[in-house]
Amino acid sequence: MDESDARNIRNICILAHVDHGKTTLADHLIASSGDGELLKPRLAGKVRYMDYLDEEQRRAITMKSSSISLRYKDYSLNLIDSPGHMDFCSEVSTAARLSDGALVLVDAVEGVHIQTHAVLRQAWIEKLTPCLVLNKIDRLICELRLSPMEAYTRLIRIVHEVNGIVSAYKSEKYLSDVDSILASPSGEITDESLELLEDDEEVTFQPQKGNVVFVCALDGWGFGVSEFANFYASKLGAKADTLQKSLWGPRYYIPKTKMIVGKKSLSAGSKTKPMFVQFVLDPLWQVYEAALDPGVMSRWLPLSDAVLSMAYIQEAELHSIYLMMGQGLKPVNEVKAGNVVAIRGLGPYISKCATLSSTRNCWPLASMEFQVSPTLRVAIEPSDPSDMSALMKGLRLLNRADPFVEITVSARGEHVLAAAGEVHLERCIKDLIDRFARVNIEVSSPLVSYRETIEGDGSNLLESLTSLSLNTWD
Repeated sequence: MDESDARNIRNICILAHVDHGKTTLADHLIASSGDGELLKPRLAGKVRYMDYLDEEQRRAITMKSSSISLRYKDYSLNLIDSPGHMDFCSEVSTAARLSDGALVLVDAVEGVHIQTHAVLRQAWIEKLTPCLVLNKIDRLICELRLSPMEAYTRLIRIVHEVNGIVSAYKSEKYLSDVDSILASPSGEITDESLELLEDDEEVTFQPQKGNVVFVCALDGWGFGVSEFANFYASKLGAKADTLQKSLWGPRYYIPKTKMIVGKKSLSAGSKTKPMFVQFVLDPLWQVYEAALDPGVMSRWLPLSDAVLSMAYIQEAELHSIYLMMGQGLKPVNEVKAGNVVAIRGLGPYISKCATLSSTRNCWPLASMEFQVSPTLRVAIEPSDPSDMSALMKGLRLLNRADPFVEITVSARGEHVLAAAGEVHLERCIKDLIDRFARVNIEVSSPLVSYRETIEGDGSNLLESLTSLSLNTWD
């Protein structure tokens, strides 16, 4: 195994609320790889390359996570596109488990939605390195008709809101860690414990750090503050690193003195704009309003350079015979450590999920945590009773293919399928009919589940039940 090659592998998943532009972003990243061999740039954003199911193309939403192997400069990227609909949260959990980092997309117009909270939490649980992608910047110009200053205010609010969500998770973990330390035999917070509590201090989104980019995935352009810092460095006679730190937040450039100052140093009534507005948004607005040609923007600010430069790494060792290429599989003799791959022939040995290892001393990976539980239940049976064996085989295949679905047999002998919601259930039924069982099936109306619990002190109830049991025995 070439260690240098393994270090150049990145496994990245795309996470977002539904319709915030994940698949369109993936299209442009695919088109920018390999000189358009996989996807022509002019078709990016139109063909939804990663949506390989007919139902996904018909509904124009992603239902299954899919992976593709790309090349970017000296790096090998395994890009995983995941669904945004809540019904397919299990696909998000699976994508996050396979990844080292995550591109978290947020629509610049719609802002943070409920599924944004969910995917940020999933990234936090799986300890991914997240990067924030503010998508659909063009809508601020063409649709909302915002001024550069108004757009800047909106972008700051979104970044602050996302940081607030991450901070809440950090606080939750901090309090949990403190409780664990105080519950330990020593009950004291030592210097070593304090160091552990401060490990997650850097988990935050800041454009000047390079983990926030601004893009229009539909037109194929995007940028981070580093691109503009490098562009203006020679013109202003300043260091690019210094400019990058100043191109976000309350920093102002005074042309007369050629100095960068804070808000407190501005004179009363000054109309000086923040540097991000002055040096980034103002020129962007002027070019976009004048050009009207998306090709101009994509050549000036290539989307792939802005997004893929944020990738991070995590080492692993995998063995496989296929690379996943979105709509197909590519046979390979070997793969480097860190890749996301497909393995054939494990069906008889794995019921749902498993940890594969060449040694018996390997601890299995922790089970995945899902955002919701399967609550929509229906009974299914074949239209022709002679197809029962085919249905049973199809249910076993569906259970392996979908980590979230639950299949049980009721007390009445019915086969019950549990899904997250109506859309998830509809896709499961279609998969059974078209892919796994390949027989016609009958589906019942949704089954209502009843649950009971005990309120208050249960000790008296337990004594009563014990006494009742003894009397019954006598």
